[in-house]
Amino acid sequence: MPSTPSSDDLDDQAIEWQTLLHSGDASAGQRVAYQRWQHLSPAHQTAAREAEALWADIGLTATAEQHRSR
Repeated sequence: MPSTPSSDDLDDQAIEWQTLLHSGDASAGQRVAYQRWQHLSPAHQTAAREAEALWADIGLTATAEQHRSR
């Protein structure tokens, strides 16, 4: 019986995907691979959504810090 990735493993993978996608270095093929990865299971979709939300929150935090330092 094949093992299924743990929630922590999927979270780590999702964050790695976000890092790549926001690096400016992701190829079109890698973007397609991310879409495929997301659709492997509902757990993958959840991890992807959570990583995307985390990435957005990091951006909001950075923006708020920039405004505070002015």
